[in-house]
Order: sequence, then C-alpha cells, then structure tokens
Amino acid sequence: MKVLFFDLMPNSLFSIRIPFTWQSALTYPLPPPSTIIGMVANAIQRAESAKHPMDYLSECEQNIVWSVATLRSYGSSSGRIVLKSHIVSTIMRFDYELGGKGTNALGRQFGFVDGFIRCALLSENSEFLIRARNALLTSPITLGDSESTATVISVSGPLEMDMAGDKEFRSDYPVPLRVVSDIVEGGTVFWVHERCIADVKKKDIPLYEHIFPIVENKGIWEHKPILGRVLDGGKIWVVGDEKIVVAERG
Repeated sequence: MKVLFFDLMPNSLFSIRIPFTWQSALTYPLPPPSTIIGMVANAIQRAESAKHPMDYLSECEQNIVWSVATLRSYGSSSGRIVLKSHIVSTIMRFDYELGGKGTNALGRQFGFVDGFIRCALLSENSEFLIRARNALLTSPITLGDSESTATVISVSGPLEMDMAGDKEFRSDYPVPLRVVSDIVEGGTVFWVHERCIADVKKKDIPLYEHIFPIVENKGIWEHKPILGRVLDGGKIWVVGDEKIVVAERG
C-alpha cells in the first residue's frame, strides 16, 4: 500500500455540508472521505482537462482505497477549529412574477481552522498518486463548496506503508466505527459518505459512522487521538509515526 499526504490551508472560512441538513447547512469540522475524493478528482480534471469530470471522479473511486483527514498545528500549539452558524440569503429561483419571492433565508455553518488540515490518500497505484500529487500542486483547490478555497502548502509521497502486526492502535486520523472496538480515548462520531459514486451492486451511497479525532471544548474543536482495537474486518497501515485504520469502503 502507498500513501500520499498533503496539507491544506483554508484561505478563509470553509463549508462542507453534512447530508440532510439543508435548512441549517451544518458543516463537517474535517473533510470526510467523499470530500477528499471529489477534491482530488477536481484537481486532476483541472490539471489535465482531457475528459469529462465524471470520468476523473470514476478513476479516483477506482484507485483510492481510503481517504482521511486530520487536524494539525504549527510548532507546539494545538490545532483548533471553530464552527459558527450564520443566516444567509439563498436564491431559490431566477424567474418569478413581480411581487413574488425568489430568495429564502437559510442557516449556514462555517468552519475556521487555527492550524492546517492534513489529508491522506491510500492507493495501490503509485502512478495515480503521482498524478494526484502533481495536480494538487498546480490546480485551484476548494474544500467543500465552490466558495471554500484552500491552498496546498506541502505534499509528501507517495510513501510505502506496512501493515501493523498488532490489533491495538493509537491513530490521529478518523476511524470507521464498524471495524473497531474497545475505544478507550478520543473522538466524536460523524456520519459520512465513503464514496462519491453509488456502488453498482448496492445502487446507493450509504452513510457510515466514523470517529473523528477531535473533541469539542467550550465551542472549540481540538485534536484528540483515538485509542482502541481493530476487529477482523479492519486493517492498520503504518508509515513512520502515522497509523491509519482502514475498512473495505462501503
């Protein structure tokens, strides 16, 4: 297994809408797997521009085994994320009669990062990861919606990973709840999509519970590693001090 790490600095506020929160538009504090896959597909499409965007997304789905993100900080300080909700005016329709209503007031949540976000792409295809690396370094990046621009500040890899021999882990990355047990420390559970395109057999894109390595303290989200034990359905991939728990994508 190979891994590509890349560090993101949001240029301002970001919004990654949690599914089924249309009127409140809550945001994930960290990008879920589907957001990372879409981000990479957009970057490659913008860099190469040789085929339809959906073809690039399909290629990413085929080559990316797992994708995760975590909060990192500069120096000795702890990275932090603040989430705030605001009322925004949304255009509902572009054609309406005089005196009619074309907008609606909706809630929308935004995130602000003190530090940066590290993403990891796991793949068995080194050539694909090299293409992704080159695209991320040369293409405009958005984190969630099209207004949430971000800058790639560093890229590392592709690097070779080894499978851990033991079942216990301490991970700084999100962990799929269905393949772990005995969680003794850290994390907040979020429902996430693990893919962008529906599985051919399932014909849908289910949501799965992932434990994010962050906890809320007086309105501020802070990094907290996850300690636990992996079940038979999961694997622990290691490179250096980085441990990533992987499941078969749903």
